Amino acid sequence: ELKDIEKLLKNGADKIVLNTASIRNTKIINSAAKEFGSQCIVVCIDAKFENNNYHLMEDYGKKKSSLKLIEYIKNIQDENAGEIFLQSIHKDGSLTGYDIKLLEKINEYINIPLIISCGAGNWDHVKEVLSYDYVSAASLTNIFHFTEKSIIGLKNYINNSINIRN
Repeated sequence: ELKDIEKLLKNGADKIVLNTASIRNTKIINSAAKEFGSQCIVVCIDAKFENNNYHLMEDYGKKKSSLKLIEYIKNIQDENAGEIFLQSIHKDGSLTGYDIKLLEKINEYINIPLIISCGAGNWDHVKEVLSYDYVSAASLTNIFHFTEKSIIGLKNYINNSINIRN
């Protein structure tokens, strides 16, 4: 609900992330964007590769949505989402690299900033995914928890080939 978003923003959040709520009612994206600005409305998409196809998932990745992934991507952009946070469920925690096949499947439909998540296991994975012009950012978690990698090491590694904030 908008009052929940307002409370989060008033308490210091710069952005809010919508997931299952926006699957159940995509109109919440546009309502929130009109009220608070699309720059702070991020829609998280959980995708799962199963039976040779990507499926939109909801309820923390536990339930297959009846909505089609590509159609949902188009709809959330039409509803003025500010960013997409894309999670590939089957890559989560794997440290085997981002889901490049998923990116290739959706790339022609992306018109807003895209943050890719799930799968980074080394700096080459990050460098590779950031080389795609439609990927705005890469999210990393397990690489920092289960390896000796550090943020400073990442910045030093990719600084010469990709323009990053320090």
